[in-house]
Amino acid sequence: KYPTAQIKLVAYANDAKPPLTNKVLSVKRVYALKDQFVKSGISFVRVDAEGRGTGINPKDTTGRKQIPMREIWVKFVQK
Repeated sequence: KYPTAQIKLVAYANDAKPPLTNKVLSVKRVYALKDQFVKSGISFVRVDAEGRGTGINPKDTTGRKQIPMREIWVKFVQK
């Protein structure tokens, strides 16, 4: 319906303990969702995918407990 729309996927994961493993897990999840978009007929060049790991900045020194994120954000951009 919207042939010029761009889709941006951003994934976060914190199911694994090592940060690198979280990064890999979030990348796998976001590319699995991108694959579903492509299989449904949306061109792969219109879907941007990014896995960010835990979503918590390791350099944060505020001392506040941050809630780790386990989600995928989907943003549609009409061009």
